[in-house]
Order: sequence, then structure tokens, then C-alpha cells
Amino acid sequence: MCDLIRRDKERLEAERFERLKAELTQAFDGPEASFTALDADAVIARNRRN
Repeated sequence: MCDLIRRDKERLEAERFERLKAELTQAFDGPEASFTALDADAVIARNRRN
């Protein structure tokens, strides 16, 4: 049973990592002009809306 839980956790972590990699790749492939400077308060406010 412990082995099944461990493997499921590893699978979920791998899926999350792949999603993160895909999002970062897409973000860094964008043109430099599309980037916006944000301070910590702006990031926190944006994350609260999502």
C-alpha cells in the first residue's frame, strides 16, 4: 500500500513539474517587449484574483 501511495505521489509531482516547465518555456519564448516589471505587491494582488 505504501508503495502505491509513493508512486502516485511521484506521478503527481512529475505531472506538476512538466506543467511548470511548459508554462516557463512558453513565458520565456515570448518577446522581450511583452514582459512587465512587477513589484511584490502587484504579484500578490494578481495571485489573489486568480
